[in-house]
Amino acid sequence: MKNIYLTSVIRAISRILFLGLILHVSVIKGFALTSFPPGSLIIPMDVQYQNYGMWKAYGLVYDLLSNGVPVHWVIDQSKSWNGTDFTATAIDLRTSSVVGSWNYSGGPFIIDAAYATQAIPLIQAWWAKNTNQPTVHEATASFEAQVDIILKSPPRIANEEINADISIAYYNAAGIPDMNGNPWSTSSPNILSQVEIAGGALFSSGTCTARNFDVFVTPHNKGYVYSLTDPENLGTKTYAALDYFLMQGGGWVALCHSILSNENAIADFYKNSSPEVRVLFTAPPSVNGGFLTVNGFSAIANATGTWTVNLPKLPLAQAVSTPGLSQALP
Repeated sequence: MKNIYLTSVIRAISRILFLGLILHVSVIKGFALTSFPPGSLIIPMDVQYQNYGMWKAYGLVYDLLSNGVPVHWVIDQSKSWNGTDFTATAIDLRTSSVVGSWNYSGGPFIIDAAYATQAIPLIQAWWAKNTNQPTVHEATASFEAQVDIILKSPPRIANEEINADISIAYYNAAGIPDMNGNPWSTSSPNILSQVEIAGGALFSSGTCTARNFDVFVTPHNKGYVYSLTDPENLGTKTYAALDYFLMQGGGWVALCHSILSNENAIADFYKNSSPEVRVLFTAPPSVNGGFLTVNGFSAIANATGTWTVNLPKLPLAQAVSTPGLSQALP
């Protein structure tokens, strides 16, 4: 099994693309119960305080990381779905209105008071560009929270060009820029075609291979046409490049039909390819299956319905109920 993170719930893309990606960037992983002093900043992720600012919360965190401000992602490891992550007493940082004691949920973010002086001007500049979104609170008393991950740097994102508009809408709703610092478009330099992927665009050239990106995003596609016997086939070379990208520590975020199509292709390569093709793929001969399955998926259901969250402590499983509140995707 390799390092790949998949979801079939398109509404989860915000966390997966915008900060679920942190599994592929510089982090300190802990689950440590941490004390935070007064003056620490809290970015709520529950709809009572964030709702329409939810997208911009991810963008703000990305901006803070881009400017050297570490951010604690707090997820209580023992909570049930929609449960409380921590409780703190706070005020609204922008308006100074009293929040009082609040049960924060949905995987909120914390900036330690030691970095508040550095963070506040960045937050104020962000508000000025984004209609005062998202809401940020300032703790008025010390509190404890279980830190899942300390984020240290923003993810470098590569995006498949097929159906790129799907994920571009989310990047831009959050305010996460492309690699040139501009709003995303289909001409952004980190939108990669199949030819570019097969040609090595995920890596820099040199004696030692280094990744140009931390994560590759496939919004929705049917996979690439490939050959199990021809190592020069374009689709085969594309899958070999993505396989190597994961083996070098990168992450692959696949959405909707991309889950089934690409997982099944990888399983096919590892189980059925000729020796000339199998040598392009990096796992040892003992590996005989895909990234997540042995034989691939028979079907992926994208229909609406009732979903059971078995692991509410997972970063990509953070969710809150939305009773009586209108919601919208970008």
